[in-house]
Amino acid sequence: MALEQEDRVKDQTATTGTGTVTIDGVAPTGYRTFAAAHASGDTVRYTIVNSDLSEWEVGQGVWTAAGTTLTRVTVYASSNAGALVSFSAGTKVVFTGPTAAFSDVAPTLGWYSPSADLIRTPNSVTVDDTITASNLSVTGFARRNAIINGDFMIWQEGTSFVSPAATTYTADMWTQYNNSGATYTISKSADAPTVAQASRLIVDTMLVDITGADGTVDAGDFTVIYTKIEGYNFRALAQVSMTLSFWHKHTDTGTYCVAVQNSGQDRSYVAEYTQAVSDTWEYASVVIPASPTAGTWNYTSSIGLQVFFTMSCGTTYQTTAGSWQTGNYYGTSGQVNTILDNTANIFMLAGVQLERGSVATEFDARTWQEELALCQRYYYKTFSVGVAPAQNTGSAAGALAQNISTAGVGNKTVYWQFPCSMRTAPTIVTYNPNAANALWRNQDAAADSGANTSANASSAGVTMINAGVAGDTAAQRAVIHATADARL
Repeated sequence: MALEQEDRVKDQTATTGTGTVTIDGVAPTGYRTFAAAHASGDTVRYTIVNSDLSEWEVGQGVWTAAGTTLTRVTVYASSNAGALVSFSAGTKVVFTGPTAAFSDVAPTLGWYSPSADLIRTPNSVTVDDTITASNLSVTGFARRNAIINGDFMIWQEGTSFVSPAATTYTADMWTQYNNSGATYTISKSADAPTVAQASRLIVDTMLVDITGADGTVDAGDFTVIYTKIEGYNFRALAQVSMTLSFWHKHTDTGTYCVAVQNSGQDRSYVAEYTQAVSDTWEYASVVIPASPTAGTWNYTSSIGLQVFFTMSCGTTYQTTAGSWQTGNYYGTSGQVNTILDNTANIFMLAGVQLERGSVATEFDARTWQEELALCQRYYYKTFSVGVAPAQNTGSAAGALAQNISTAGVGNKTVYWQFPCSMRTAPTIVTYNPNAANALWRNQDAAADSGANTSANASSAGVTMINAGVAGDTAAQRAVIHATADARL
C-alpha cells in the first residue's frame, strides 16, 4: 500500500522494548487516534517520544487495526544513534504526519518533502517516494548544525600539527589550549565510526596523539579542544535548549566533560559523557538547557558561544555538571585526568553537531563545497586547497599577480577580492612563492621584488601594494601568496 500520512494523528502507548507497539487509542482534544485516521495495512511515517524527550524514534511502520498495533519496519533517526529504541516504562506519545502533531511534541523540529509527487489534501498527505531523516531541519537555521566543520573535512592550514602552541588553529574553526607539561600532535585521521555505527559514511576525524606525557594535573591546568560560534549564528540557539552530539574515541575509559561558555567566559555549562570501552568509537549526546540572559553575551560578529572538549582539568576549572554556572569552567571532579599521562593514549572526535532543541537528530551533513565556503568567512588563502600556507612552496598557482607598471622602486597595487564577506577586516600575511621571505616575487626576473603593504582592508577585500625594487622592469610580472585571517 502507498504511504499514507494523515494530519492531526496523535495517540499514546505504554509499550516497552524494541518490538511491535500497541496503540492505546487515546488522543488529546483536537487530534485523532490511529484507528480513526488509518485503515488496517496502511504504511505510515511515525514518531514515538517519551515524556522527557530523552527517548525518541522516527521511522516507517505498518498499522494493523486488529490488535491496534504499529509494526516498526524502518528507523530513520532515533535517540539510539539511528537504531531501534528499547523504550522504557511509561506513557509515550505516538503520532503520524509531519505537520501539527510533530510541531506540538518537538517544536524545534520541522519536516519537508523534496518529492515532486507530493499530493496534499486538507487532512492527509500521500507521498509516492521516500522522506528520510536527512530532511529534518531546525527553525532558525537553513541547516541544523551550528558547528562549522563539525565533520572535520576542511584543513586549510595543513593536516598535522606537532606540539601546537596554545590557541593554534588545526582543522578549520577548531583550536586548542594546553597549559600542562604534556605535548601532542593533532592531525586529520581516517579512523572513523563505521557506516553500521553511524548510519552514514564518515571519512575525516580529529586525532590527538599524546607525544609527551605529563602525569600531574595542577589546580590551574586545563587542556581542551574547542570551537567558536559567531554571535550571529548563535542567535537561533540563544535562550532555548540545545543538544550537542558527537562521536568519541579515547584510550582511557571513564567520565569526560564537554563545556559551553559565553563570550565573556562568565557563564559556563558543563556536562559529562562516558567512554565505556578503550579506543572504541562511541556516540554521545547531551542536552543543554536554555542559556541565561545574565552574563556577557554577543549576538553579532564576535564570539557567541564556545564549545569545549576537555582532555584534562584542574580543580580551579571544575564545577558541578548539569546547570549553568557563573564563572569559567571546563570539567567536573569526575573528569578523566589521565589521558595526558601516557604516550600510548589518544583522544579522537568525529561528527560534532550542536542544534536547537532537546533531541539529537541525525548529523546534518553539508557538502564539501558548502563547508569550505562557511570556513572562508573566517580564513581564506590564495594557495590551492591542499597546500598549507608557507614560504617558498615553489608554486605560484592561485597567487595574486600584478604587471609592473613602472620600473624600479615605487608602489604598484592590486586589489584582492575575497570570495565572501569575511567576519571582519582580516589580518593579512604574505608568502613569497620562491624564497623564504614574505616579499613579492618578480617571476620574469627570477628575483625578489618589493615588500608588501596592505591598505583599505575590509570584509570585502584589501589593496595589496608592492613597494618595488630597483631591478623591476616595466611589464614584468610580480606574484605573492597571502592569507586573510578573520577568525574569532
